[in-house]
Amino acid sequence: MSRRRPQKSQKLSAGLQFRHVSVNEAAREKGALTSRRKASEIYIDKLWLTADQRRSIEELYTANEIPSWDYCAEVDEDQVAAAARLAGEGLEVDRMAKSLGNRWSVRWSRNSGQGFQETCRQLYQCDCGYDDKARQTAVRKNPVAFTGCLAHAEVFFQVKTGKILLLRGYFVHNQPCKDAFMTRIPPMPLHPAVFTEALKQLRSGAQLTDIQNTNRTMFKSGSYTGQPRDLRKSPYRWLLQRSDTRSLYRQFNRLRGVNMTTPAYINIHEWLDIKSPVYNKAFASAVFHYSAWAAENEHFEVCVATKDMKAAAWKYSHESQLLLDGTFGLCDSKVLLFILMGVDEKQRGVPLAFLMFSAPSGNQQTSSGYNTAILTKLLSQWKTSLGTRNGQAFAPHVAITDTDPKERGALLHVFPDIWLLICKFHLRQAWRNHRSRVIKGTTATHIDIRSHMQQLEVALLGSTEYSQATALIAGERDVLTAVASALDSGAPKQGAITGALAHLDYFASYWLAGNLWQSWSEHGRRTAATLLGCQVEGVIPTTNHLESFNGVLKNKHVHHWQRGGRRIRVDVLLHLFVFTVLPSIFEGRALEKKEDERVEAQLRCLPGGELLVKKRRARALKVPHPAQTQPVCPYAFLALDAARDNAAAHLVENKQISIPVFHEHSHTFAFDCFSSSATVFDILPISYTIAVGLDGSATCSCPDFRERGGACKHIRAALQQLASLRESGLKVPPISLPQTREEACARFQTRVPFAAAPSTSVWPPSSESGETISEPAEASSDAQAGSEHQTRVAQVVEDIIRESGDMFVGSAEEGFLGDELDTHEETPDIPDSDTDAGFSTAPESSPGSDTESESSSEDRRQAGAGVARAGLNQQVVARVLRDLEVDGPRLRQMGEYLAEAQLEPEDVRRTQVAKDNIDVLSKQLSRLLREAADDEPAREPDSTTAPGSLPLPLHHAAASHSHASTLPSHIPPPPPPPSQRRKRKASSELQPLLPPSPEKSQKRKESYGIH
Repeated sequence: MSRRRPQKSQKLSAGLQFRHVSVNEAAREKGALTSRRKASEIYIDKLWLTADQRRSIEELYTANEIPSWDYCAEVDEDQVAAAARLAGEGLEVDRMAKSLGNRWSVRWSRNSGQGFQETCRQLYQCDCGYDDKARQTAVRKNPVAFTGCLAHAEVFFQVKTGKILLLRGYFVHNQPCKDAFMTRIPPMPLHPAVFTEALKQLRSGAQLTDIQNTNRTMFKSGSYTGQPRDLRKSPYRWLLQRSDTRSLYRQFNRLRGVNMTTPAYINIHEWLDIKSPVYNKAFASAVFHYSAWAAENEHFEVCVATKDMKAAAWKYSHESQLLLDGTFGLCDSKVLLFILMGVDEKQRGVPLAFLMFSAPSGNQQTSSGYNTAILTKLLSQWKTSLGTRNGQAFAPHVAITDTDPKERGALLHVFPDIWLLICKFHLRQAWRNHRSRVIKGTTATHIDIRSHMQQLEVALLGSTEYSQATALIAGERDVLTAVASALDSGAPKQGAITGALAHLDYFASYWLAGNLWQSWSEHGRRTAATLLGCQVEGVIPTTNHLESFNGVLKNKHVHHWQRGGRRIRVDVLLHLFVFTVLPSIFEGRALEKKEDERVEAQLRCLPGGELLVKKRRARALKVPHPAQTQPVCPYAFLALDAARDNAAAHLVENKQISIPVFHEHSHTFAFDCFSSSATVFDILPISYTIAVGLDGSATCSCPDFRERGGACKHIRAALQQLASLRESGLKVPPISLPQTREEACARFQTRVPFAAAPSTSVWPPSSESGETISEPAEASSDAQAGSEHQTRVAQVVEDIIRESGDMFVGSAEEGFLGDELDTHEETPDIPDSDTDAGFSTAPESSPGSDTESESSSEDRRQAGAGVARAGLNQQVVARVLRDLEVDGPRLRQMGEYLAEAQLEPEDVRRTQVAKDNIDVLSKQLSRLLREAADDEPAREPDSTTAPGSLPLPLHHAAASHSHASTLPSHIPPPPPPPSQRRKRKASSELQPLLPPSPEKSQKRKESYGIH
């Protein structure tokens, strides 16, 4: 290699350059730095300069006043000369040795080459020439003041050896720069070794607290690479500070492929732009739809479905069930995320697609920043991306959503033949919100009425016939009307009755529209089961799978990458979804499947292995295997249960349990007990039969005892009733129930308990004065009977009635029996399925399905889709009209306010926006009235689903209903529900923005909506 002294390269002002080509390069031997790179221009656009500075530097380059020196890495004299020149200029290429008072800062850097041929190109700028205003920083943090210095330098050096290859730039500092003093404390950078260790911990999933603890431990022990024993001369910090976390997370995201210095929406656009130098093929393959936000009336849209998600969609949701729900608050922009989900064979939710889009400009609440159109568009894109299989397009048969009509409408647009169900959890939540809103109060009557309405809601959910649902409403209206008639008009409890009637009007005018009723009732679930070819239990009742996944997504996956709880950027969120969250979910599923197959293969090799495999699969499905199912103990045992004891005490206190009847032949006391929510006006109040034997046995007809065993509150109330009679002086023998299941089984293992089943025969033994009813020792005593017993019976009955009074007489003014809410009351034959999580997506043959033709199944699906569309239409109309009943008078009042008002110039735009919103509503109302008038002659009444067949609201036409009784004239009609006032900020001038709007600090609050 040639040995030469450093020399300056020449540059012509016209842009033409002479290149000094070495002998080695001319011989095409690889060198550290080619002549082409030596002749490259300095990127002065990377410097932070004022316009005057930039103009002066360009003049220097034009006048060819920028010196350049090149050095040979193998020549020691060259490297000595390079070190001397760098020291003379105050340049320190080695950041590890940079002094605290150094005034040169790196503005740009790039590495190229590999191995020993790797070189680094760094551009430096004098701190006095750094213009913080050009960088648009709020506060200047540079230790020296800005003087307009033009000094800058570019250095090429080998990365492995640190040897200098090229030095060039303008090294002349102006006089103010030479005279400048430090005006601020210079920053002391964190040592790179500390950053390296922290980044390793972040990659392994460590939290910030763990990183800080490790940093303190390693600092105290001197474990960091390059950490000197004497830190007094070290220009670096070794302890992490709060200010370092921003740089730490920024560097971590840079290593993962996210440039945090670039706006989030630019990063996403470049990852998906095939012409971009940072195009990410893996990311683009997971995104099936993207639309940048280019105008104010558009959305920023990104939809994600990986290869695994598309395969899962066909496997778990095609011709099966689909869940749809939205969430927000995942990132620092106003972006909504809607998740499509299926359910696998283990009853676990599987994400099928992520639909992300921004809320409209000026939207005050992110959770409401969407409509049917945007959801329809994105769902259509998802359906298109799934393509076809065996000539069939992707088509789920059943979809479950919350009560939002926008989601339901979008699903019907994209999948016309789909059957829509409403999530029972969200439905019950809406009903509860309205119930609490119209029945306000803490008195016993208010609590009882709310409990009564809650049981009505459970019964409505279990209705299988439309007439059954309407009859339930009519029956409740009759009861409430009778109670209201018995009360004075000024009675404090009248408000509770009025609120309950308003709650019935809410059902009649909204949720009991015939087609809408099919979306949430048991009838709708049975229809869905027919379409799916499975049992009713296989139909998913709620969107709890999605709600659970949303919680895991926010609190586990996303929270792990948040810095101090701050929301992450939308590009970081998308990158996290595509490269971390979704791959980990499906990788875990695949590994778990392989492990299950391996374990089952080993089990099958064992004696009885097939049965073990069946048990294992049943346990995984959360379905008890027949061999493992423990039957309910048929014998009562009195385990400790404070809640049931308190409920039993309320039953006795409120006189809802009858006087006991003793059956001589079975030696049992028989009781009848009313439900705590029963009223004196109920035609068929709920009641249960209890039998307590003298041998310590007991039974009850309530579902709690049938399904759980033990001792229900009714049995406990019967025991308390007997104890009360015994304490009052009646000679009732003491009865002791077993305390545990084992004791009960041991006691009655060899003999039949007296209370084997509730008896319906009549009457008791009694005791003459001084004589106690004794427990017989043998069953042969059952045969003893006669007039003696009848006499004793009559005496006991007389004593009981005299001591206890009239057990079932209630005050007419109280309305409802009892002053306390019995929160543990069971409702027979109508199970509350809000918490029902058991289902199976595996199709099961229904009776007659083998002989059913394919065309009839298709006809059934189309008919179901027609019902779903009609139900959605009824829901939308009923919801809007109900809201207008509340807000309409306020709108009229606003119009009266403006009758004589004048607009100020600054209010014109806001007024126009308000008018446009009202015009949209007015236009659609006019269209509906016009179409109704045109169709009126052709319409025929529908006796089964027409809203006219429903019980009319009492304050509208109570007298016209066949089941409802007319309230007395002194009873005021129920008031309309209170208006829902929402405070909204005044809208300001909206500017078209490319990035999504920043998200305000929000928390997901509990819904109080009634829709």
